[in-house]
Amino acid sequence: MERAVQTTAIRLAVLIFFVMAGVGWLAGCSSSACAVRAVGGAMVMYVVVRICGRIVVKILIDAMVDSHVRKQAEKNKDKD
Repeated sequence: MERAVQTTAIRLAVLIFFVMAGVGWLAGCSSSACAVRAVGGAMVMYVVVRICGRIVVKILIDAMVDSHVRKQAEKNKDKD
């Protein structure tokens, strides 16, 4: 799961880099300004996706564990 989150974060960061660079270029900014802003946006996107991805993975794992524990409790309850 962590590998999938990292891959998604990288892909979205690269996409945001090019989108922000293109928007900056179309707005008439200098090349260096476009590059700096695009790199900053890509870094922020990478960090945000990694953090959100970790949160989602933890929520899913907790839900799976809770479901498994409930099923085991029901099986034990039925046996008694």
